[in-house]
Amino acid sequence: MRKIGKLVAAIAVATLVFANFASCSKKGESAKKTSKDVALKENPASDFSYTMTDDSQGVLIKKYIGSSPKIIIPATIEGLPVLEVENLADLDHEYGDLYWDYQSDDYRYHKNNVTITHISFPDSVRYTGNSNKVAMSLKDYDALEYIKFPAGIETHPATSFGDPLLDAVSGEQVLASSIPSVEGCDKLNKIIIPEGIKVLPNFQDCKTLKSITLPSTVEIIPDSCFSGCTNLEEIIIPETITKIIFDTKTFDEYWGKETIYNSFAFEGTHLNLATQAKLKQLGYNGKF
Repeated sequence: MRKIGKLVAAIAVATLVFANFASCSKKGESAKKTSKDVALKENPASDFSYTMTDDSQGVLIKKYIGSSPKIIIPATIEGLPVLEVENLADLDHEYGDLYWDYQSDDYRYHKNNVTITHISFPDSVRYTGNSNKVAMSLKDYDALEYIKFPAGIETHPATSFGDPLLDAVSGEQVLASSIPSVEGCDKLNKIIIPEGIKVLPNFQDCKTLKSITLPSTVEIIPDSCFSGCTNLEEIIIPETITKIIFDTKTFDEYWGKETIYNSFAFEGTHLNLATQAKLKQLGYNGKF
């Protein structure tokens, strides 16, 4: 009887220990989930200055006016879908790198943003930037670590100085989009490019970027897309992708001549040999 009593007691203790362990595990999982949810929680509508889009179909965000370093744009505001984003955070530093501005024919300073760490666009966004569909620039957001691009970004015929931009191989018209560019974001290491995106943005000089996964819908990689990404080692390319446009050309009717724009999209990277081989198979003939 004593042996049976000891056995029952041992089983009871083991059951109690297991229950406590399971409870702690669930609490740990819950804490992790909560932490993740808080990190990606949508900003309230009051964090944005916004108006109606020109076609009255949804919301145009004009500016981010919140204080959080995370800008998680909501999918809807006042019951309407967020369709366009004209601008985001103001830039904190009054002065940055000096550069020559050809439009003003004078020297100017790049302004840097040092506070925004996360940006997430809802898939409903079709345009970013100005009304001419010129992409928003997030250049030199030097605290940016994470960005999710909008799957619904629309495309339009690409031009160069008003002339149609063509595939250098097939001669077919190529596409452009107003997807935001993120060049010079030195801390950017997490990028989500959803299915549906056809034209990649510019990641030039994002020096902490090590790996990126392309969606199966990608058709065009711009000519300087990853140049200067000195730590980029791997690009995961779906097997369903059989062609990507790298080199483009235009025909200037005024001068009566054709100009070929050769790609240097991956120059200065440290891509592994498997990635290099895949890119060459898809038509890239530039440097690595």
